[in-house]
Amino acid sequence: MEKLTLKILSAQNALKALSEVLDFGDNAVLRDAAIQRFEFTFEAVWKALKVFLEEHEGIITNSPKAVFREAFVIRLLTERETREFLGMVEARNSTVHTYNEVLAIEIAKAIPGYYKLMAQLVGELEKRIN
Repeated sequence: MEKLTLKILSAQNALKALSEVLDFGDNAVLRDAAIQRFEFTFEAVWKALKVFLEEHEGIITNSPKAVFREAFVIRLLTERETREFLGMVEARNSTVHTYNEVLAIEIAKAIPGYYKLMAQLVGELEKRIN
């Protein structure tokens, strides 16, 4: 199986795992699980996009922000979506480096929207390679 196909499959599997904990309500343990799954889902999605840009567009990038900016340049993402993904980078960076209860609650509230945006992007990548 080619590299991009494997990356997309990994992103799809991560999205599926994230979808299982989207309805966390007031449960702090499920909320924290959703945050953890958001982190690895985000990683899988941006890395799939990175490989797509390399293999299909000849664009070499090395960071999540650069990947999303290039996706905007090739019109894979709208300006609004690009801003949301760049905000997602900041959210992911915040959750990885420290734990703050208030920040965790704020980021957790955004995860359903992040999920939808990431799923939409992965679906578009899949369409473009088939």
